[in-house]
Amino acid sequence: MNTEHFKKHGFVVLKNKLQSQTIKLLKDQFIMMEQSTYQLNGIDLKNKHRFSDPLVNSSFSFYNAHCFEVLMMMLKEDVEKIVDKQLYPTYSYARIMYPGALMPKHTDRESCEYSVSICVSEDVENPYPLWIEDYSGRAYDVYLSAGNMVVYKGRELPHWRDEYKGKEHIQAFMHYVDVDGPYADWKFDKRAQLGLPGADPRYQVIK
Repeated sequence: MNTEHFKKHGFVVLKNKLQSQTIKLLKDQFIMMEQSTYQLNGIDLKNKHRFSDPLVNSSFSFYNAHCFEVLMMMLKEDVEKIVDKQLYPTYSYARIMYPGALMPKHTDRESCEYSVSICVSEDVENPYPLWIEDYSGRAYDVYLSAGNMVVYKGRELPHWRDEYKGKEHIQAFMHYVDVDGPYADWKFDKRAQLGLPGADPRYQVIK
């Protein structure tokens, strides 16, 4: 059923994909990474906008956090079953979104032929949906609680988020390309291996 929904709409939601212990481990690791990044750069953690990226303001954004690079490999077979393709992993990305964060409507670059967005942590009093426009042009507000994820065609489906009203929201992204498709040369996001920094300037930290 998941594969049929994906073929029809270009996305599918999977609930309770990660167990609570795994989610806690990922959350704690990424928050430690956030705090360490500010400390190493001599920046007050209160100055949160300093590590936003060009797409989403008011966030801490990080390319290739090793915990999510590993998760990307763990999820690859599950994603392959849904999209009915053999895939190469390309890169992982993650954000901690703070009050006022906003993601404009967009489609993704070559490395994001097939994408996963997974909720790591949320402010339960302020659910924060990802909006996705399917093949028919219908917009869906996709609510993901911690451990839930959506698989979607990032290059084809416009997606966005409205202004964040909560305290903190952590989201991780994992991207893949078809082994036999037009973007196969984006394997590992053109890195020598997973876990290395990326060359694309759009995904470098803004300081």
